[in-house]
Amino acid sequence: MYHIYKKGNEINLLIESFKSQKEKPVALILKTVPVEKIYMLGSSLWQQRTESIFMTDAPGCCNAGHYWLLALVDENCDHSDNYVQDKIENTCQHFIPVTVFVLHTS
Repeated sequence: MYHIYKKGNEINLLIESFKSQKEKPVALILKTVPVEKIYMLGSSLWQQRTESIFMTDAPGCCNAGHYWLLALVDENCDHSDNYVQDKIENTCQHFIPVTVFVLHTS
């Protein structure tokens, strides 16, 4: 489990490899609901490789294909966990598919 956001700190990403891809979902989530912390439970990697008879090397690219997150929401949040989950997943959907588990802090 990777800690990717903590309230009061700047965005702290522990894995540098897909840093720019992780900043966008965090920013989208923070615009949506008040979040204490966000943990990355997992991610999938999408790879694309292009082969050609004209090139000896096969260029490829890697992108994250899906994120599984745990979001700890402020106890002052007036919405249910299901509402917050749907709001976050629908907001992030246009950038990257996200599955989020939501828990209220006490």
